Amino acid sequence: MISRDHDMSAVRRRLEKSIRIAVDNIAAHGDTDIFPPPDEAALLFRDREEAAKKVMALHDDFVSKGMVSSPDLIRCLVPAGYLGQRMATQIPTLWNAYYLAIVIACAPDIERMRVSRSMVFSYRFISPQMGDQIFDTKIGWAGFMDAAVSACNQYSHAIVTDISDFYHRVRIKTVAQAMERAGIEDSMRELMLKLLVILDVDRYGLPVGGPGSRLLAELVLARTDALLDQKRIPFIRFVDDIRLFAQSEGDAHRFLLTLADLLWEDGFSLQKNKTRVMRSCDLIEEVNFSRATALSSIEGSEANAETTVHFPHDPYTEMRAQMDLHFAQFALRSDSVSSIMQEFSKSRLNLSLCRNLLRSVSHLPSEQAGEVLSALLEMSDGLALIPVFSRLMEGLESNLDRLSPSAIDRIRERLAVLAFGDEALVMFDFHRALCIRLLGQLPIKDADFLAKELEQVEVNTACSLVRREIASVRGRCGIPGALACQSVLADHLSVQH
Repeated sequence: MISRDHDMSAVRRRLEKSIRIAVDNIAAHGDTDIFPPPDEAALLFRDREEAAKKVMALHDDFVSKGMVSSPDLIRCLVPAGYLGQRMATQIPTLWNAYYLAIVIACAPDIERMRVSRSMVFSYRFISPQMGDQIFDTKIGWAGFMDAAVSACNQYSHAIVTDISDFYHRVRIKTVAQAMERAGIEDSMRELMLKLLVILDVDRYGLPVGGPGSRLLAELVLARTDALLDQKRIPFIRFVDDIRLFAQSEGDAHRFLLTLADLLWEDGFSLQKNKTRVMRSCDLIEEVNFSRATALSSIEGSEANAETTVHFPHDPYTEMRAQMDLHFAQFALRSDSVSSIMQEFSKSRLNLSLCRNLLRSVSHLPSEQAGEVLSALLEMSDGLALIPVFSRLMEGLESNLDRLSPSAIDRIRERLAVLAFGDEALVMFDFHRALCIRLLGQLPIKDADFLAKELEQVEVNTACSLVRREIASVRGRCGIPGALACQSVLADHLSVQH
């Protein structure tokens, strides 16, 4: 149990401020870029001041009672490109805000531990006085790629590598050691470690997809960054993507061994199939090709002024607002709809480009948006859409209020087939849950059919995310089970004392 003596007034005041920042950040940007927000999140963040009070009450309860009751975590497998999958965790809204608040309270100490922003480009914490942003939007993947090209012009050889299953290999002991090195006071460190126990980090690693875990992950790697810098090994990093540079092939291999040893001390290893020592000129060519295909010629020809979709290549999605101008410009093109459909008709998609194309749909006129979205959903009987299906569903949900009745009918019919069928796309419970969620937001044509199918799915699934979305649909649509759904929401919004 956490002692009240440790919950000193200065720490409490800092935590109160951090909670308000966390609430503002989640209300503006969401708490994860993987899961759709639960119903209670919208209710909670309707009044941010009240939300902050609820998170503070949760803290008081946590300090006084420790781990009397753990939050109900939702875990399920989500696609990771075409070749893999990963376990993702959604934390209940109040608990997630509390988790982020503790990280934000420690963030100045974390940022002080980190090496120069010219070497590490991921998730640089900025002053909380900057509104609802907690990361510097001027530093990111694009700068990381520019720095790689610049370094390649100075060194003859480069090493491309990343950390294997990085977030899932982070352990509480590693976080504890990193927090101690950062000089974070005992009371805040104890709060964080107790919370990580509740989140079962030693079994599943840091929860993927939210800003709290992103900043903790940076703290964990700060020691490796500092030691590489001390050893005068030229490097740059974005999260677990690492580039080293050397003036000879022999030095490159020695630097790689040093990096592997440093990471091993914290329980990490390098991905063998992604680790390469190469000539710098070859890496420059790869970077340029990556930019060309993601900025790029959607017709598959060489990029030029007419055929290029000017989307910055950034596989990380926490800065989406910056992209709106690029999407709007693409939507004005006379061939935007045909270009989207042509790209999505391929048997294997350029994932970065397709995610950007999906987000551009919101800038199309409503009639064209309905045509594109309903047609793409009907194409989902194949496997090509698996890595971007969640983005398609996100695009559908954000555009529902401007689609025509005929487009809505087509979407409803296809969603029912997916939600209640056994197509390959819904072998991921995550995808089935997204279909059920969206289906519940459409006007009901046959309530008896919907109630019967929801009950059948509920009987046959053990996935808590699918069960949550079924409960939400019942509550939203007023079909049998609505009272149970309301009870679930009430449980999430209350703080147990």
